[in-house]
Amino acid sequence: VGSFNIENFFDDEVNSKDVDKETTYPKEVFQKRLNKASLAIRKVLSSPDVLGIIEAENLVVLKKLADKINADTVAEGKPNPNYQAFLEDGNDIRGIDSGFLVKTSKVKVIETKALGKDEKLVTTGAQDFEKLFDRPPFLLTAQVADAKSNQSFAFTVIVNHFKSYRGIDDPKDGDRVRNKRRLEAEWLAKFVEERAKANPNERLIICGDFNAFQFNDGYNDLIGILKGKSE
Repeated sequence: VGSFNIENFFDDEVNSKDVDKETTYPKEVFQKRLNKASLAIRKVLSSPDVLGIIEAENLVVLKKLADKINADTVAEGKPNPNYQAFLEDGNDIRGIDSGFLVKTSKVKVIETKALGKDEKLVTTGAQDFEKLFDRPPFLLTAQVADAKSNQSFAFTVIVNHFKSYRGIDDPKDGDRVRNKRRLEAEWLAKFVEERAKANPNERLIICGDFNAFQFNDGYNDLIGILKGKSE
C-alpha cells in the first residue's frame, strides 16, 4: 500500500462537475504527465497493490491513468496488473479529489466510500456553508487471497488530504485555518478510534498527504492527534 500526491492532475478535456472552474491542459502536456505518472508508479513505487491518489481531477482522469499504467506494463512484457480507479467527487473548489488505484489482478475491492463529506466546519470565522473537509477522507475495504492458508486477507485503507498551510499566518483568517486543520485531524482520529473499538482485529492503514510534519510545528500537531499522542 502506498500513496502519491500527483499534484493538480487535470486532463485535456472538459469533464468535471463544475465546468466553470475546470482546469484543462493542452493534450501534449497531459500525455507527458500521464507518462511521467506511469513511470513513477511503476519504476519508483514498484506498482503497489493499492495506491492512494491525491489531487486527481475526477474518476475519468484517474481511469485514464490506470489504463496508461496497465498498457505500459503489458508493453514491457509483464502481466497486466489490471489497475482500476476508484474516486468520489469531494468539496474542493479547484475540483481535486482523493481516490485509489487498485491492482485488481490481486486485490478484490469490497467497498469504497467518502467519509465526512457533509460535515460542517464549526469554528470562528467559518462560513455557514463551509465544509470541514475540502477533500474528504476516502475509505477502501479490500481483501487478497492468502495462498498458504487458502483464506482471504482483509484490510482497510483511508487516503487523506488535509487542509494546507495556506493562510495559516493571516491576521484575519489564521485562526480558522489552524482550527480547520486541527478539527480535520480530530475527526479522523475519532473515526479511527471508534472503528477500532467496533472491530479490534481490523487491519487499518491511514495514508495520504496530511500537509503536516511528523512533529508539532508550532501551529498544530496533526500526526500526534492521529496517533493519540497530542490534544
